[in-house]
Amino acid sequence: MPRGPWGDWRHLTVAGLLLAVGGLGGWLVGRGREAERVVARFRIPVDANRNITGAPVNTLALSPDGRTIVYVGRKAGGPGLQLYLRRLEELDAHPIPGGEGASYPMFSPDGSRIAFFGPGGLFTLPLAGGTPTPVANMQAQALAQSVWLGNQTLVATAADGGLVRVGLDGSVVRIATPDTLRGELYLGVNAVLPDLRTLLVIAAVGTGVNGSVYAIDAFSGERTPLLEDQTNAIWYSDGYVLWALPTGALLGAPFDAKRLEIRGTPVTLAEGVRTAVGGPAQVAVSGTGSMVYIPEQPFNLMQVYRDGRRQILAEGRRFHSPRFSPDGRRLAVDFTQQGSRDVWVLDLRQRTLSRVSFEDDGHDPVWFPDGRSIAYVHRGGIFRRRADGSGAADSVYVTTLLTSVLDFTPEGATAITSPTGTNGSFDLGLLPLGAERVQRPLFATPFNEQYGVLSPDGRWLAYGSDETGRDEVYVRPFPEGGAKTLVSQDGGTEPVWGPDGRELFYVGQGLGVPYLIAARVTTGAEFGVTSRTPLFDLSEFEPASPHANYDISPDGTTFALVHQGALSELVFVLNWTEEVRRLSAGKAR
Repeated sequence: MPRGPWGDWRHLTVAGLLLAVGGLGGWLVGRGREAERVVARFRIPVDANRNITGAPVNTLALSPDGRTIVYVGRKAGGPGLQLYLRRLEELDAHPIPGGEGASYPMFSPDGSRIAFFGPGGLFTLPLAGGTPTPVANMQAQALAQSVWLGNQTLVATAADGGLVRVGLDGSVVRIATPDTLRGELYLGVNAVLPDLRTLLVIAAVGTGVNGSVYAIDAFSGERTPLLEDQTNAIWYSDGYVLWALPTGALLGAPFDAKRLEIRGTPVTLAEGVRTAVGGPAQVAVSGTGSMVYIPEQPFNLMQVYRDGRRQILAEGRRFHSPRFSPDGRRLAVDFTQQGSRDVWVLDLRQRTLSRVSFEDDGHDPVWFPDGRSIAYVHRGGIFRRRADGSGAADSVYVTTLLTSVLDFTPEGATAITSPTGTNGSFDLGLLPLGAERVQRPLFATPFNEQYGVLSPDGRWLAYGSDETGRDEVYVRPFPEGGAKTLVSQDGGTEPVWGPDGRELFYVGQGLGVPYLIAARVTTGAEFGVTSRTPLFDLSEFEPASPHANYDISPDGTTFALVHQGALSELVFVLNWTEEVRRLSAGKAR
């Protein structure tokens, strides 16, 4: 990389960045496009108490002028999510009032507002905070991004996978639908070009994240193919495109926005960029040629005792959704490596991993009650395979909407599922596994019902809901339903039953940070909660939805969790478009 007149600017301190952005950057731009703009990379620390969330949603937003970052973090002093704002000229981030429970933050083109999805729909919020303004009673498709189309309209992905224009007056207009003949699950919009009508869209297949890239007209729905590679997300800035690969690499190239053509040979700008588990690359781009991303960190699969003692079971992979076998001797888990995601089984005595699914797209494993086979999600459907990986995978249920198995009834005849509802929220369903496998709703509301798990005797269903405006854990009789009992206090997620049915664990709050809470319960004629005890700090453990991301051993003594450490920093890249210009010119010679 060429050096500027003051030496190597690739690694700046924060103070150095302020000089580049606030003074030097303007001076260079003011001298014309011919002047060489500084390319710089630096790390922004994040307060541990405002830890960036690891949930499978888009986490970052960067203002159009590249000077302000908004991210989704864990709420300090309480459960749930919170929007935080970090200006480059300031040393610390601070919570945005009114940004509780938010995900998918999106800056308006004028930089004055944030749009986000929260409990009950789509909202806008002044950057300074305040009372969120409802826009539409809809939710984004679980893994898709949304963008502004001017200051009065947004484009989002509806629950059925199609693109819609959403006006701030609440109007919703259909743009395009996924091509199911190509295996498309949904159309995920990432960017809008300067003409304010051409969208850059991922036609997602497989796990519902990666796919080919198209330019789609926001008014006619006309498609133009751009990239046939497996692409995770794509962005546009000032005559250049940036896209993410499933491996965590970021590539950039010049782009003709009028002809809709990528020009020249792509160049690699970063490796090791974090992608949410089953979600998009954690990157945000400004219109001035800057970007910010979350760097990837190795995950460990960890065994934790009730007193907080830890033991590593397996290291260095992107582990997700651990589940103990009924006999407690094995652990099913999925993990991502080199862009592929599959289900594996860890032998807890030998510490050996054996592969179960071979589709490069298997996740969210759940043991059948007999312990001989595992259900998992693959390309929008549910499949079953023997736990030793032998034989062919059997299709259990096929759907165009993402649906996970959360649990089984004790005899294994019915699955508790988590389908995406018609308004984009998570619902709970029942799927009989007999001859007629027709999924029917257990809960179907405008809110998110998740984490459905049955007590060991099958009489009580624990689940999470955000019907009050924040996540809480409830229990209802099963299967007849009836009055629900609130289990959590001050918020809670990810319920898991203890093996004897007298404890219900969930992620709540203890001493102001996420804790694993053990609730002692009674399950006679009526359900009741007799006590709640914080066990250990979960700040460094990865959460998940719509299922728990931990499990308890059949003997009730230990837990299997995914340890991620604190996502404690962001990486900011100043003038990545200039770097693409230089490197592309060098390759052309």
